Amino acid sequence: MKTQIFLPAVIIGILATGAAYAASDDGDGNPRLNRFERLDEDGDGRIDRAEFANSGDVKFSSMDANGDGVMTMAELDEYERLQRITRRFKRMDADADGLVTGAEFAAARDKMFEHLDKDADGFLTTDDMKRRRHGGGKPGAAGN
Repeated sequence: MKTQIFLPAVIIGILATGAAYAASDDGDGNPRLNRFERLDEDGDGRIDRAEFANSGDVKFSSMDANGDGVMTMAELDEYERLQRITRRFKRMDADADGLVTGAEFAAARDKMFEHLDKDADGFLTTDDMKRRRHGGGKPGAAGN
């Protein structure tokens, strides 16, 4: 009985957060390279100290929501929450039109199911969920 209640609750939570393991925000699957390209303002293939510092200044400004020059825990928490929501939305918005249709949501849901169903048997079990939560979804990983 606990499994019957637990699994639907987990699935609903997952659907609410979107397809968490889809491609990166920029769509090419390499978030570190995308980040590098954003930091390399002059496009010379290198990030100098000024480019690195500028990126940090821009990020701090976006975290300091009220612009008072200091960041509070509440501001950081809100910034990170908005970042997660934005990433989730972009992952579901397959055609990048700023809208998530029912079909896009369903596709993200189906992709998440396939990701969680490690043995590809068409069912989610507590073992599938344990592997995902504790072992990064890899059979034989720690926590399985």
